[in-house]
Amino acid sequence: MKTALLPPSDRQIHITIEAIKNRLKHPAMNKPANRALKEGYSEMINILKERRETYTGINRLCALRAQAIAMLGVDYIVGHCSDRSLLDLPIKE
Repeated sequence: MKTALLPPSDRQIHITIEAIKNRLKHPAMNKPANRALKEGYSEMINILKERRETYTGINRLCALRAQAIAMLGVDYIVGHCSDRSLLDLPIKE
C-alpha cells in the first residue's frame, strides 16, 4: 500500500528552493543538452515561491520536458511527490 504524502511545510519548501538553486549552479546546466532542465527548474522555483497548486502557465515553456519538470513542482506543493522527485533529475554532463 502506498503511503500518502502531506503537502510540504514552508520550511521544507524553502529548503527545496535552495537545493534547486544549487542544482542550477552546476556548470553543466549551461550546456544545450540541459536547456529544458534549466527552464523547468527555473519555473519550478517560481511555482514553489508562489505555492501554485495548478498547472496554469506551464504550457508557455518551450520544451515539453521543461513543462513536465515544472509540473513536478505543482505535484510537490499539493503533496503528490517528494522533494527527491524534484532533485533526482539527471544533469547531462
